[in-house]
Amino acid sequence: MDAKQKSEPARQAGALVFGTTLATLSSALTPLLIVRLIGKADVARLLSITLVYETLAMLLSTGLPYTMLYQLSNREPPARAAIARRIARSASLLGLGGAGLVALVAGIVALLPPSLTTPTFRTQLHLTLILAPSLVADLPFRLLPNLLIAEGRARHSAGLQVVRTIGLTLATLVPLALKTSVATVIVVYAVVRWAFGLLLLWEFRHLYGKLERVPSPLGVRALFAFALPLGATEVLGQVNTQLDRWLILFALPGTRFADYQAGAWQVPIVGTIAFSVGAAYTPEFVRLFQARQPYAALEIWQRSIHKVTLVVVPVTMALVVAADELMPLMFTPAYASAAGIFRCYSVLTFLRVASFGTVIIAAGKPGLILRAAALGLFYNALFGIPLVLTLGFIGPALGAALAFVLHVVTYVYFISRAAEVPMSRVFPVRNYLRVFALACVAGAVGLAVKHALHVPAAVLLGVEITTVLGVFALLGSVTKTIEPGDWAFLKDWLKLKH
Repeated sequence: MDAKQKSEPARQAGALVFGTTLATLSSALTPLLIVRLIGKADVARLLSITLVYETLAMLLSTGLPYTMLYQLSNREPPARAAIARRIARSASLLGLGGAGLVALVAGIVALLPPSLTTPTFRTQLHLTLILAPSLVADLPFRLLPNLLIAEGRARHSAGLQVVRTIGLTLATLVPLALKTSVATVIVVYAVVRWAFGLLLLWEFRHLYGKLERVPSPLGVRALFAFALPLGATEVLGQVNTQLDRWLILFALPGTRFADYQAGAWQVPIVGTIAFSVGAAYTPEFVRLFQARQPYAALEIWQRSIHKVTLVVVPVTMALVVAADELMPLMFTPAYASAAGIFRCYSVLTFLRVASFGTVIIAAGKPGLILRAAALGLFYNALFGIPLVLTLGFIGPALGAALAFVLHVVTYVYFISRAAEVPMSRVFPVRNYLRVFALACVAGAVGLAVKHALHVPAAVLLGVEITTVLGVFALLGSVTKTIEPGDWAFLKDWLKLKH
């Protein structure tokens, strides 16, 4: 493999990180604008409908996007086209089933006596019924980013994520700015999702229109045998990430829940880097595992971890140092107590330097992902429930941090089983700890500056972040933890270079 081929996954990773970050930042602004355009009752109505829709879409996706990425890797173009069409048709049929389920529920509710329901609930259900049919087009479209990655078009995939996010954001904000009703917003929202679904057909024609049609080498049974464990994993993952919030919601007053939600906020780019890098490298991992070269796949994975660590760990350390200033500036001084929660959540971010499940999927063992997700939920409950009862407000966040450490160890164990290599050869512990140690030194310098200066919070925030990142960059360069190639790699990412 020549140098250009070796660098291609890295270039794709850079494109995906850039695009995913823009999309995440765009969607993060939407709630801030919605609350300024409509009243609280309408906000609750709109967000509850979209929550139901997104939850239903997640359940129906059943792991098909990752299945697309895996099954298209290391195959000839006609076979890829056949598999992609089969997965897209399956997703559309699942969307039709979801729309039918909503219609069935609406029909049953319509037959019930009015005294058993409320007008608000009936209105919510009616609006959900308007939106639900767009699942037929929306679920297949959600496959498109991974389809493009599998076809070596990561930059196009990243751009599509940005366009989709902006399109859905405008579909929400423009009608609200024009003072229309929530019902009108839902109709526009549905129309936009149908339009993106039609875009999938255009992309299929562009990618596969000139290829010979062949039968799919992947049967429906084999498709769902692979996809269902991934779908169940996603559901468990969602429950796992929300468990601590539910504990706070039931155990403490509502105002504390608001504080907790603020503290649980995480910087979008930090959370997306590892997953974007993992998606970009998946086709190469699949090729190497299928060629029975697990050590070669893990070597590439470990190199990507090192590069992600050089970004994620110092940025997280800078934000940990500056948490006391960051929370009030982001969420107003009323949320100052969220800083402790934010610091606990930073433990999760420190370890979010790799897409652990990607390697297991590439090794063809998706069932292990499901087991890891179930154990993650168990760990969260094991720590979170006792700690909320004993420590109160800080308990669930501390429990989530402790649980995630065990979860990472579990993932490393399952990767060793999937790849059939010793556990000690999986995660680059020594390299990670070296980077983390430098970040701790930089964080200590940042804390010293924090306590020495008496300036406005906004100024201090900037000084703290600049100090921590600057000291880390200096130490990393001097100790050669950061090499010239790493700087070039980061530069290419920022430029979205191909």
